[in-house]
Amino acid sequence: MPHRPDVFWPGFYRTRDPNGAELVAVSGAGVVGHLGLLTNSAPRRKHVASFGIAVHPDHQGQGAGAALMGEMLNLADNWYNITRMQLDVASNNARAIALYRRFGFEVEGESRFDLFFGGRYQHTTHMVRFHPNFAADLA
Repeated sequence: MPHRPDVFWPGFYRTRDPNGAELVAVSGAGVVGHLGLLTNSAPRRKHVASFGIAVHPDHQGQGAGAALMGEMLNLADNWYNITRMQLDVASNNARAIALYRRFGFEVEGESRFDLFFGGRYQHTTHMVRFHPNFAADLA
């Protein structure tokens, strides 16, 4: 949502997943990207995680998103014991979908007209990536 009030942000970070990770990409003297890794605490779903990522428009296409994705997947694969990483992305966000595909994500499905932004209803694409060792067992 655009124009979140300043009071929103401190509470946002206090209520984030205490078992997840918050990663930032820095360029020069400022933060240009953020990725929040959200783990699952339900006993039967502890192997599943999701994430949200944002890169400032002036810095997109310069490697910040790829750096954040690479480090997040390193944590998920080698430290957090995550076998299933899942995400939702606006179906018309071709640039983001291309980034996710580069890191091994594949489309699992789509929800139609479930997202509203820019004055229009949009579709959401659901994507998943399995841990490389686990993915070999799926074949």
